Amino acid sequence: MTTIKFTPGFKCFMETSFYSRLREIKLNNLKLSDEYISLNGDIADTSSILTLNSNNFEECNHGLSDHLKMNGVLKNFNTEQEFITLNKLEFLKHYCIDNIWNTNDIQLIINSFVLITFADLKKYTLLYWVAFPVFQIEGLTFEITSKEVFKGCEDDDECIKFIIENPSVWCFLQDEETKGCENFLMNEVCNTLSTKIVCVRNTLSEITYPPSYLKSVLSLLHKNSPHIKSLKLKIISGNGNIIKYDVNLMLHTIDNDGKKSPPAVKVTGWERNNRGKLGPKFIDLSTLLDPLKMNEQSVDLNLKLMKWRIEPDLNLDIIKSKKVLLLGAGTLGCYVARTLLSWGVRNFTFVDNGRVSHSNPVRQSLFNFEDVGQWKAEAAAKNLKKIFPQLNTESYVLDIPMIGHPPTNEGKQKKDYEKLYQLFQQNDAIFLLVDSRETRWLPTVMGKSFTDKGHEKIIINAAIGFNSYLVMRHGNFEDKLGCYFCNDVVAPNDSLSDRTLDQMCTVTRPGCALMASSLAVELFVSYLQKNVLGEPQHQIRGFLNDFSMIKLHTPSYECCSACSLEIVEEYKRRGWDFVLSALKNYKVVEELSGLADVQREMEKKLESINFGDSDDDEFVTID
Repeated sequence: MTTIKFTPGFKCFMETSFYSRLREIKLNNLKLSDEYISLNGDIADTSSILTLNSNNFEECNHGLSDHLKMNGVLKNFNTEQEFITLNKLEFLKHYCIDNIWNTNDIQLIINSFVLITFADLKKYTLLYWVAFPVFQIEGLTFEITSKEVFKGCEDDDECIKFIIENPSVWCFLQDEETKGCENFLMNEVCNTLSTKIVCVRNTLSEITYPPSYLKSVLSLLHKNSPHIKSLKLKIISGNGNIIKYDVNLMLHTIDNDGKKSPPAVKVTGWERNNRGKLGPKFIDLSTLLDPLKMNEQSVDLNLKLMKWRIEPDLNLDIIKSKKVLLLGAGTLGCYVARTLLSWGVRNFTFVDNGRVSHSNPVRQSLFNFEDVGQWKAEAAAKNLKKIFPQLNTESYVLDIPMIGHPPTNEGKQKKDYEKLYQLFQQNDAIFLLVDSRETRWLPTVMGKSFTDKGHEKIIINAAIGFNSYLVMRHGNFEDKLGCYFCNDVVAPNDSLSDRTLDQMCTVTRPGCALMASSLAVELFVSYLQKNVLGEPQHQIRGFLNDFSMIKLHTPSYECCSACSLEIVEEYKRRGWDFVLSALKNYKVVEELSGLADVQREMEKKLESINFGDSDDDEFVTID
């Protein structure tokens, strides 16, 4: 008689898609949790290699119908140190005894695997170790009394028929006399094993030694039927070869002071690494994954980490889904775009009518020296897409019609107006980042006109002075918050003509634009989050001369030249014709909104005030 020698039953091969899916689950679902994740797999009956890919995470993944099924669990550790210091032998034993051995499931004893990992989501590396658990009762030995090897299995038609009908079964029974086959149910067949042949599938092409999981089968049989001392075995390979064994089971117990201790169960099965030693494997996927896919995953990393511990209720999808229209691609437009990109916005449309000048690149972060002379809108869209190629960016060179500026080319301005209106329809949020008051008037009116439920526009306004800035969101007819023009008692008019150089350029402390831009984006994001990031403000005014900031909530003005009901309704009724009349004469807006009446009333009050006699006679001329 000879002791059975075994060969490792399985090996593991990991595809890059497995890491990508694990990374996604860790970021979005697990976060700081290290709970077990169920895995499903399959293995061909002529291969000992279990391939791990993204499909292993799917609950309904049953693989190919003619493949043998594998059931596994994954435990991902939060730190590399946790992974390294884990007592791997104790971990495997405790988990497998509780969750596999004690189930008495003969199939589960064979087809289980355990995977531990540490995934570095920033460096795209994976430290992992897989185990295919093998159970053996300590002191239990298996001795062969006879062995027969058959090349091909023509004489085992019943076995082949049963395997074809039950392709995912690892272990089954065959009646020694009738040759009929049946499923192996441990609790039902242990008393009849003397008349049965235990059949075990083997995925190894080598038939010299049986797979190591046969030890698990024999140990479980002994656990449930310790009175059985001999068994008939049949190891069936996928290539049709069969080994028949007659095996004796012998348990050598340890005697402690005349008392026999119950046999312990030893659990092994950790896979050897590429050097043939027991140890984990390490993969650097940064050179294997699609660079564009890596880029797409990495840009959202910091955002998703916010949801782990700091702000679990943060809704990143609502930010990502918004389409943003940026009116102005200058200093404010560039900084706002970069900050929106950091928050995960993916859809940008730039509108500007200027070209990049030599003075722009040092202050406007989306331009460089090579862009000088190009249209700002086009250069901004192109360079933003260079930062993150998966963006959707558009650009339009448009002149926004300005109140108080009579049209010089009415046909062109009407086309620009119609295109601007179309862009308002297509986008969810509009940032007013232009450099004059009259340029902001039409977008303010246009934004307020979208009053239908579900089609309202988010209007964010940012303006900068030398050492001050204003950031605000425009209100609607429900919240009745004011707009950029609600504090004015005159309609905006031509402020651009007859300007000196220092008035034509935006002369401001460089930090003003960054502060205003970042606050504009944070105001937009806070508004979308519904108090998750704090109450969204209405107005924020900052002053760099004393480094102060004030928050204001101001109601809309019933006579506002841009957002009053009369102006909005007239615009919705007449459209371009109303805009054209405002371009030609801003007084039309003052009359319609009621500002003209307010001005006349103020003049009457001033006239009615008696300032007393003239003081001219009190002056004395000295020679």
